[in-house]
Amino acid sequence: MNTERPGYGALGSRDIAQLLAVADHGSIRRAADALGMTQPGLSKNIRLIEDRLGMVVFERSTTGAVATEIGTLLLRRGRQILLDLEAIHRDLRDELLSETGRVRIGVGPVAAPIIASQVIARCARDHPGIAIEMDIGTPSEQFPRLVRGDIDMFIGNCDSISLPANIQARVIDEVEPVFFVRKGHPLALQPRVKLSDLRPWKMAHVRLTTPFAAWYSSAAGVGELHTGFQCDDFEMLAEAVETSDMVSYASPQILARLLKRYAIAVLDIAGIDFRHHIHCAQPAGRALSRPGQKVLQLIEAAFGTATAR
Repeated sequence: MNTERPGYGALGSRDIAQLLAVADHGSIRRAADALGMTQPGLSKNIRLIEDRLGMVVFERSTTGAVATEIGTLLLRRGRQILLDLEAIHRDLRDELLSETGRVRIGVGPVAAPIIASQVIARCARDHPGIAIEMDIGTPSEQFPRLVRGDIDMFIGNCDSISLPANIQARVIDEVEPVFFVRKGHPLALQPRVKLSDLRPWKMAHVRLTTPFAAWYSSAAGVGELHTGFQCDDFEMLAEAVETSDMVSYASPQILARLLKRYAIAVLDIAGIDFRHHIHCAQPAGRALSRPGQKVLQLIEAAFGTATAR
């Protein structure tokens, strides 16, 4: 007897489970009882599945249902598929619940020193099974990696970039820039400094965000920021400032560390109304692993209270 029909269709896991129930119980009635279904309902489903597949899976008789030759092959493959799906689900569940694993973070230049100084050591102490990989870069460099799954999150400023539809970001801190120079610098000798007083001096800075560059150019009255040195390492910036007449800036947290190591002085500048946002960006709908959740909690504690972008 020809048990094949012309046609093709896809099977879902529920379809496979119903076919296997019929095969295991030897009849549609007993399979329906085991599945909590009515016999007519299951019988209809089996017929629809066969029609979609274009083949007869079971030979029916008054005594039950027996798999055809091609049905036996289908059921063998279907059973393995369900076992594989169960294993995948178990592995994913274990990964999400485990506190052992690797967390990959893309980090902006302003956020990097805070994570390096306050998150890495605490994570090693409190969660020894978690390894952190950190890559410094701008959102335009890191977002493609975030979408591909090469990194789990990006921590940095996202104000100057249009977020892709599949990326969501929220503010976890707002940072006021604090300007500094070497000790003995002419600006350091003034009790109060205006932003316009910085105009003659070259700047040493990390890669600039568009909002900061626009704010500084307007507030200081310069057509374009006068760069003397640019790098993404605040230690190197502090060394450059300590040995030159350049002006630089940092967050209060970063500057507190630099003041202990370098001969630099904070400028008392009135009227700074700019805030540098630190965002946490993640793929929409992609859950962090358990290690990722733990690391994010440490990051949020190191910065501040999260608010919506």
